[in-house]
Amino acid sequence: MSKNQKLLGSFSILAATGIYGFFSILARIIGYELPIFFQNWTREIVASVILFLIIIATKTPWKKMKLKEFLWVWLRSMMGSIAFLMFFLSVNQMPIGTTYFLFYGGSTIIGYLLGHFLFYERMTTQKWFSIFFAMIGLGTIYSLHFTNVPLYLIAMALGAGGATAFWNVAMKKLNHFSSLQLTFLDNFLPIFFYVALSLITHETWSVPTLSPVWIASLGYGALFVITGQLVIFGFQRVDAQIGSIFMLAEVPIAILLGYLFYQETITTATLIGGLCIGIAILVPELSLILKKKKINPDKMTLERYFVDSYFLAKKKIKESDDTITKSCVTTPVHDGVSR
Repeated sequence: MSKNQKLLGSFSILAATGIYGFFSILARIIGYELPIFFQNWTREIVASVILFLIIIATKTPWKKMKLKEFLWVWLRSMMGSIAFLMFFLSVNQMPIGTTYFLFYGGSTIIGYLLGHFLFYERMTTQKWFSIFFAMIGLGTIYSLHFTNVPLYLIAMALGAGGATAFWNVAMKKLNHFSSLQLTFLDNFLPIFFYVALSLITHETWSVPTLSPVWIASLGYGALFVITGQLVIFGFQRVDAQIGSIFMLAEVPIAILLGYLFYQETITTATLIGGLCIGIAILVPELSLILKKKKINPDKMTLERYFVDSYFLAKKKIKESDDTITKSCVTTPVHDGVSR
């Protein structure tokens, strides 16, 4: 993968996190006005219909999948759905700051582990540096209160992060399929899962209207189309470990949007934590941008040729002078008289 492609992948993931930051605003507008499973399957239908129309309009080829490939797609979509449910349950039963720390920390660490075991990515100094600053940043931003918190809730928040990490990196196993096909299946397959849960829990269904709640919910689904494309494009071009760090950009973006839209307070600790996360994200980017290119001898410039020739000639002259000097010292001098 070329350096430019990796940079494009990085910017694609960062763009996705920028949109994810707005999800919290839409979630607040929706609140509990719509039943949780009902609002999810209606959003997934909206995203699936939009993607289906795009596939038809662009005549995107639909590749046949082997059973193993389809299982990867199905597992990825289920992990995304399970991650949402575990996060929803944990954030409503334990301190929000603790939940977010466990969720983002879990997604980053599991993302690193998946990158190592699934894609044989190596841990470099830059990656260790990034995850170190990322954990400091998360710990500084989010308050941690584990007192009287049941272990199963801690495991649930970590599990939500781990499932999200799998959702992020799994498409690296499916690089030969179009992003439109993968995004469509990712939104279409969970519909049956959410409908079943909605029926089991006896949720009340309603007809969509032009109310702010429905507009926000369906707009949420439309954004799934964009973020799904950006995440797939990005993770297909960067290491799973690096991409997992980039996903943390959602944290400072969401905090900034909370300040702009809801006048939420930004503390000194929040600024320091955001700075640490920014450093964690920038380290691999700077290392990629500033990486020195190796010189190709076949493309050596004329200037470099003459400079190297000059120093080579100078070196030979010096070696010649040293040889002459050594000869004068060690060779007997004859005075012209025969002995």
